[in-house]
Amino acid sequence: MITFTKTQTAGEWRWLAETVGSDAEAVGGDTGTIQFSESGDVVSFDVDGTATGITIDPGTGASQFTVQLDVQGGVGFSGVTQYSSDPTLIVREQDGKPTGVLLRFAIDTQGIITGIFSNDENITLAQVALAEFPNPLGLLRSGDGIFDLASSTGTPIIGAAGDQFTSSILSGSLEMSNVDLVRQFTDMITTQRGFQASARVVTTADQVLEETMRLKR
Repeated sequence: MITFTKTQTAGEWRWLAETVGSDAEAVGGDTGTIQFSESGDVVSFDVDGTATGITIDPGTGASQFTVQLDVQGGVGFSGVTQYSSDPTLIVREQDGKPTGVLLRFAIDTQGIITGIFSNDENITLAQVALAEFPNPLGLLRSGDGIFDLASSTGTPIIGAAGDQFTSSILSGSLEMSNVDLVRQFTDMITTQRGFQASARVVTTADQVLEETMRLKR
């Protein structure tokens, strides 16, 4: 919101920019003067101090940004004017966007994480890095798919997919099993054979006991 206050000088007004209904706050360039000619068009629009625009702190942890006011709006009377009538100052157009909240994010093949906001703004948030080791077999298995560095792995080379490395990242994909299927099947068969052998021992022991009870009768 911008409030205009008339000064003692003819055609001159003091203006004050304020934020309304949010945690945002104007922290610089929020005051100044505007001078009109006798015909009502803008002669000058000045910001107090050395600021070139209104600096806004969103109050949400996001970076501050600057708003530029184009009060003249081009040529002649297309911007702010001063007439001998009730004030009717309105915003004719704007090139900014309203406050947005993060709806979802997407990850491309290079690992770039893009945030998609409710105000149709798409902003790059971060990038997933890849690491390559001179000796990947030297990594120490920590469990749950986690590996630790060891002295034998060498110095890791960190870079981006598709840039330093030919590898790419597939977002939203489920990795297939990366275990040794031959060994897993072998272990399964071995376990099954052991279970069958144990079951036979129990069956044989039960038959011997039953036969012993018959002999006793």
